[in-house]
Amino acid sequence: VAGESGSMHLMGTAIRVKKVVFVSVQVYAIGLYIDKKEAQEKLPRQVSQSLFSTLLSADAGIPLTVRMEMVRSVGGDAMSGALREAIEPRLAAIYNDAERTAADMAAFAKQFDITSLAAGSVLTFSKTAAGIVTEVGGVSKGEIKSPALARAFLSVFLGEDAVVERERLVERIGVLIEE
Repeated sequence: VAGESGSMHLMGTAIRVKKVVFVSVQVYAIGLYIDKKEAQEKLPRQVSQSLFSTLLSADAGIPLTVRMEMVRSVGGDAMSGALREAIEPRLAAIYNDAERTAADMAAFAKQFDITSLAAGSVLTFSKTAAGIVTEVGGVSKGEIKSPALARAFLSVFLGEDAVVERERLVERIGVLIEE
């Protein structure tokens, strides 16, 4: 993970399913990775609201990486739009400032200058002390220096209204802490 030391360990996986009319469609698989030493020092051993709050907290300073692998082909604009739709209201709630929200969302949208994401394409988002680093298909798109954007992004998957089964993303917490 750029800007961070240590090695990342898989905490859990989930599948993003989107309802289209009456059909459930798998869009991407997601894995959540964490620095094992940080997890052992800072996280509770059980899945709880406290665990999710700590993972989302900027004060805890825990590096996290979200790895998304596309299950089906999706247009770059469609994926960018879906992420924007999920992130923007969360970011607006953090900032309570339309101008700052718009600036961070514009920076995030610039990272998706691709026409399409084929099945098997990998997107990686790493939370750092300064913000979030993005890779698309193994190509670094740089870092956006915004801890608020990193928190809003992660809350899409770890918040109370997550778009995936958030408990699945942390199901290995006990094993990681005990190892």
